[in-house]
Amino acid sequence: MITGGTDGSTMSMISGDDSTIGSFPGSQIRMPNGAEISSLHMTETLKRVLNCEDLKFKITIYKKCFKANDAITAFRVAFPDEITSIDKAIAFGRMLQRARLLTHVCDPKKPFRAGHFFFRLQCYQQPDILNSYRIYETMPEGEPMELIDTIASFLMKVEKTAASPETGLVDYRVAHRSRYYSMFEDSVCKLQGLDLGTLDEMTRMAVVVNLYNIMMRYAFMKVGVPNGRNQRSHFFSGLKMNIGGDLLSFDEMEHGILRANAPQYGAASTPFGNKDYRARLALTKMDPRIHFTLSCSPMVSREVTIVYPNTLHYDLHREALKYFSKYSNLKVDSANNILHLNKIFHWYKADFCTDDWPKLARFLERNLEGAQQKTIHSMVQAILPPKVSYIDFEW
Repeated sequence: MITGGTDGSTMSMISGDDSTIGSFPGSQIRMPNGAEISSLHMTETLKRVLNCEDLKFKITIYKKCFKANDAITAFRVAFPDEITSIDKAIAFGRMLQRARLLTHVCDPKKPFRAGHFFFRLQCYQQPDILNSYRIYETMPEGEPMELIDTIASFLMKVEKTAASPETGLVDYRVAHRSRYYSMFEDSVCKLQGLDLGTLDEMTRMAVVVNLYNIMMRYAFMKVGVPNGRNQRSHFFSGLKMNIGGDLLSFDEMEHGILRANAPQYGAASTPFGNKDYRARLALTKMDPRIHFTLSCSPMVSREVTIVYPNTLHYDLHREALKYFSKYSNLKVDSANNILHLNKIFHWYKADFCTDDWPKLARFLERNLEGAQQKTIHSMVQAILPPKVSYIDFEW
């Protein structure tokens, strides 16, 4: 019998090998005997006791679902002291529906009942929405950056378990095995209550930069690292995040919000149209240094760099210095008067004023230090402007 998490084999099955999960807060699920366990515990338990598989009805295949009859049997086996009849198993299933932990594959209003009806756990219901592990219906407590810090701390714990001890690089293929992974998944769902439209511009910029980088690494874990043009296209435009009820892709976060609703390279239109409610989220002014803060490479250490609204100018300058310290982003051939820049300077010429050498030079001088800054300054003093060449972007 479940008595709140202190005895019996059923509770050990719920906790698995991770005793730390019990300390993570979350809404409570009331069992038939009156005991309460967290939604996180229950979701992880259901993932273990239900045989979620691809099922076919007529010509349609429904991924990662189960039949109601099989769930009724699984409930009675998993909770023999609490669920002693088919009727109690059906009532338990409906309680899980009300808690939004499971749903019918086609009609969320269809009640759980005995039969060969297909149901699916919420954590599998919307695979193209990253933070859909469960549904949060309340606003997150505290300031937005407090939530970002909490999510980042769980991410670092997950990545620590998947990082190579030699290189520090994260193997995202095994990150989901971390005992902290379900807590991280649950924490990012709290973003469903964060309305970006209520934030001032500095806070919104900082929050979106952080979310982009955190959710990028989450996507590597949950979906995999994209390979090739078609996979990258779906990855950046097809995967979504539910932020305050607004569904946003990586492209929409970058170009729609951070670049002040500017077309991405090769696009003819802006990410948000005139009638798109999400257009209210776009910044009124774009800072080109955001290009240096967004990371879409899986070849990173487990360090999670966070920027903050009250230190945003300093944080962006720090990231610019780190960016230009790499030869893949800036090389100067003084002898031949050639400036080699990363290809993003070609893709986003309007952001960097790449075709206007005096403006580009001022931007570079402001975001360089030491020898690099002196070299650019000497180019400014030269009679002829340098030739700009572009270094291939490394995905």
